[in-house]
Formats: sequence, C-alpha cells, structure tokens
Amino acid sequence: MTREEIESLYQEVELDRCWWGELPDTGDLLDKDFPQTADIYQLMPVCARIALHITGELPRVVFQKEPDAMPSFHAIVMNPEILSLKVSEKIRVEVFFGQYIHQLGHFCYSRDIFENTSYSFWQKYFMHLIDNRRIEARLVQAYPGYFYYLQAARKMLYTLAFLRAERELKFSDLDAVRLNYLATKIMVPELLNSPVFMGRFAPHRARLGWVDGIVDGIRDFGALTSRQMYEWGCQVASHFFLEDVSRNPQEGKPMWNYYSKVMMNLPLEVEGAPVDIDVKIWDDLFMDLTKSLDLVSSRELEERKNAQGVAKYAGLRADGFYQVADASLGKIDPLVLRKAKELATKMRLNFLAFQAKMDKTCLFYGQESGDLDDDELYQVSFNRQIFTEELPTLSAMLDIVVLLDLSGSMAEQGKLEMQLLLSVALALAFDSNPNISFSIYGHRFRQGRVEIFRFHEPGCRLEIQKLFSQEGMYVNADGFAISWAVKQFRASVRHKFLLVISDGTPTAAPGTLDPRIHVRESVRKAQREGIIVLSLGISNFDQADMYDEFIPYSGDDVTFRLVQWFRRKLSHIADGAIY
Repeated sequence: MTREEIESLYQEVELDRCWWGELPDTGDLLDKDFPQTADIYQLMPVCARIALHITGELPRVVFQKEPDAMPSFHAIVMNPEILSLKVSEKIRVEVFFGQYIHQLGHFCYSRDIFENTSYSFWQKYFMHLIDNRRIEARLVQAYPGYFYYLQAARKMLYTLAFLRAERELKFSDLDAVRLNYLATKIMVPELLNSPVFMGRFAPHRARLGWVDGIVDGIRDFGALTSRQMYEWGCQVASHFFLEDVSRNPQEGKPMWNYYSKVMMNLPLEVEGAPVDIDVKIWDDLFMDLTKSLDLVSSRELEERKNAQGVAKYAGLRADGFYQVADASLGKIDPLVLRKAKELATKMRLNFLAFQAKMDKTCLFYGQESGDLDDDELYQVSFNRQIFTEELPTLSAMLDIVVLLDLSGSMAEQGKLEMQLLLSVALALAFDSNPNISFSIYGHRFRQGRVEIFRFHEPGCRLEIQKLFSQEGMYVNADGFAISWAVKQFRASVRHKFLLVISDGTPTAAPGTLDPRIHVRESVRKAQREGIIVLSLGISNFDQADMYDEFIPYSGDDVTFRLVQWFRRKLSHIADGAIY
C-alpha cells in the first residue's frame, strides 16, 4: 500500500462518535499546540504532561514492536514503529498520542481488574478485548480534550485493517472466525459494512448471531464494572474451544486477532528499516522527574496504606546484608561439558580476533642515571647502560563479571540447565584468553539477605565442578546483585562488562520500590561507572524495560548473537584505542 492510499482513506473515513459513548459538551479538543514532529525528544515533555494530567504520576514507557495479549501495568508499552509510519509527520504524531493516551487509560482504569489472579488466561483475554472500548469511553468522559487523538489512533487502525483485509483477513478454523468477528464488532464495527469483511464473514453468519447479541446488549461500555466484565468474559469464553495455557501464556499468541497483527506489521516510510531511537533516555528522564518532583504512584500509596508503613527490606545496612560464600563442588555432566566446549570454541575465535588487534605493547627505555636524549636512543642497541622494559597496554585488558540467577523460579522449565550450559561455555571461553580477567557469582534472596556464591574469581584456578552445583531456591534479587557486582570490578581496568544471566523476574527490592525499576536503577548506576551491562534472558523475552542491551536465550542461536554482540563491542574498543 502506498502513502497516498493510506493518507487518502485516513482523511475520508468517518467513525461513529457513539463508539465512545456520549461526549460531554464542555471541553475544547486539543488539536493545537502539540508538536507536529515525531522527534522523540519533542514528544517527551508532552507525554509527561498528559501522564501527569490523567494519572498523577509518570509511568515508565517501554518501546516494543510485538504487542502483549494482556495489558501491562508496570509500564506503558508503545510500538516504536508508529514514529516511522508511511504517512505525514502530522498524522504520525496524532496516532502516537492517541495510542499513548489509550495505554494510559489501561494504566489508570484497568490495573485493579486485571491483577486479580483468580481469572483464567482466556477470561482476561476477552476482558481485555472489551476493556479497550471501556477505557476510551471513560477517558473521553473525564478528559474530552483528548478525544481528537483517540479518534486518530482508531482511524489509523480502520485504515490499515481495511487496506490489508483483501490479502490478510483469513481464518484457520471456526474459533478464528468467531474471534475476529468479535474483535471487529467491538473495536471497528464500521468495517463490517465493507465488501471484503461482509464476504469473509457471510458463510458463517448463522454461527455468529451470539456475538451480536452479547455486544449489542451493552448499552454503556464506560459504565461496565469489574464484575460485569468478568461475567462477559466467561460468557464469551464458553463459545470457544480453548486449551488451558495459564502455565505458558505464550501459547495463546496464535489467538491474537487480525487487528493485533495489523499493528505488529506497520507500513513504514522505509520498508524494513529499524526505528533507531534512544528510548532509554525517555525512561530515564521520567524516572528522574519522578524523583525530583517527589511523585508517588497511586499503587505505592495504596500499598503504604494497606501495609501501614511496613517496608520490606528497607533500611537494611550493606554490612551483613550480603552473605558471600564459596560455591561447593558439583558433579560434572559429560554431555553438558562437551556441548559447552563447542559453544566456547565459537566464542573463543572472536576473542582471538580481538586479541590480535589489541595485543600491543609499550616499550620503555631507561638508564641507571641521567636523561636519555635523541642521540643516545639511536645507540640503544650498542649501549649496555640503557635497558628496555616491555609492558602490555591497559586498553588490551577486559574485566568481566558474570551474574547467575539461583532463585527458585530458575528451577522450572529447564532454566537452570540452560544457564549451566551458557555459564560453563563462557567460563571456558574467558579462561583461555590472557586478556580477560573474569569473575562468576551466583545470587539469591533469602530471609532479608542476599546470598552470593563465588564460582570463580581472578587469580584463582578455574574449577568447572563448582558451576555444576547450581541450584534454584528462594527469590530473585537481580537489582541487589547488580549493585554488589559493580563493586567487584578493578579500578585499573578500563573496559568492564557485566553479564547478567537471569529469567528476568525480580521480586526483591528496597522498600515499596518496584523490583523491575530497582533493576533498571542499578543498571543505570553501573553504566555511570563505565560498565557495559548485558542481560542474557533465560526463557523470558520481556526485559527491555530493565536493560539497554538484552539477548533472549534461544538455544544455540544465543551463541551466535552473543558473539555478534562481543564483536561489535570489541571492534569499537579496538578501533578507538590510542597508543
């Protein structure tokens, strides 16, 4: 589809204003004084103003292309590709603000409903579908000025869904027919009058009457209570043949509707071009503003009230808070060791290339007394009073600390086995390179203390047996462990790397601070110390809000991606080295 097609249909389409319920008469539409550019730095202050207006706080903003089947309440999740849509700059900004305000609506009006753990995965799924309409109805009632941008985002959804329907609107089974008809009826009912949609649903009309009855029976979406939404979700789920995916919600992704796929694959100004924006600056700015303005989230206020001021792990002194012990010797698994050696070989080749570039030395000339002049330096090979000393340059040395997650969540789904393989491979690769000084520590949180286990430290012989003693118990404290690891680096080494291997589910943090925010703050402190932090996620692909650089563990492919990452970093160091 061309830019002209998208913009033409976007300008022509007229959506039924009743979709949002009855709009208040008062309140001007905010279609002016907003930036007309998709520059990320000009969007930040406006989004901060909107967030403070609607929620009274500055929720974190996470950019990721792939949408979640469930709403997220630890951050506002945005698709960065909206900022590169194949439309004019003005339309991009309108759609971006509309999506941002919509996500704020979930953050403001849906948290208490969806954090109820008694709901099944599919009940939450269908409740989320209708909640998209409920929260927008509530937003325009409370903040009618934002209607202009909510409508812009909805118009773009209509436009893209309409233009791509001929080629992409397909159904694999009866459940897919029901789901997509339900999603269309709720989110973009105007599309049901288009020829393509009418033709695709026509053969199944006799089986879809219940959808019309359920959706048309709701008179005021904005007035729906949590109980009514739950009953509605149960009623809808009863019409589908659904498997229980509560233990692994990722299996529910094939049930994403047509509109989720439309928003996942947006037509960009330059097809296939990555959206290159420094999104962590946004995140860091909002976190700093929250501290400087002394903002307290509504959730934190509620926790303080309910807990009557009880602060978990708050005020603990550093001394005695970390308990450090040597790891015990485990039993080596020959199969794991053989596989680890294969992975280590691939990584070692990359380090050898770096070593060839970086292994330069400085030659120092001296004599027992007096200063050397130019004439004497030319005679160095003939003058026995002049001696030389050859030293390696500091820029050739790397200091690497590896953190292993030994919490109880790692004992599930073979996570410890993945971590064991990766940690042994890294240890073998690092140990064979004289330019690398490395440490390996494991950590867990137990009874108000962080337990640290030493698997290897510089100057000690590598004992692979220790790595085979890894066990998963108690809870995760990535944030505390990162803060501790920062102090283990040597000040004399310029190039420092911290590799965090974890399933990315921290649960321990100081006071009432969100554990994920604690991890993010710990990462920022490490970066200010000149440490490059990389997360290697074990069976968890949702860590972008905590780390700037993140590689999900995906089998043997992780070695290739890790090698690529090291190649980029080491090449940058080698090319920038000055002797």
